[in-house]
Amino acid sequence: MYNFIMKSVGEEIKTRAEVRKWGHSFGLILPKDIARRHGIIERQIVELSIRKQPDVRQLFGSLKIRKPSKQIKNELKKEWKE
Repeated sequence: MYNFIMKSVGEEIKTRAEVRKWGHSFGLILPKDIARRHGIIERQIVELSIRKQPDVRQLFGSLKIRKPSKQIKNELKKEWKE
């Protein structure tokens, strides 16, 4: 899934869209209720600013923790009891 911001007639609309294969290209589907709500019609030119949503799986292992996880767990348990 990707986030995208669509600007139309000076208005900013934030929504989420799934990238799908469309022939030999990729396409984003704008939900009809959002298009209607903001007066967007077929073949209207809009400006998109695309920001890829980070994949949480890529974050694993990226943090360098110096203490063993068991030690961290024991420290947290000690604080919870206090």
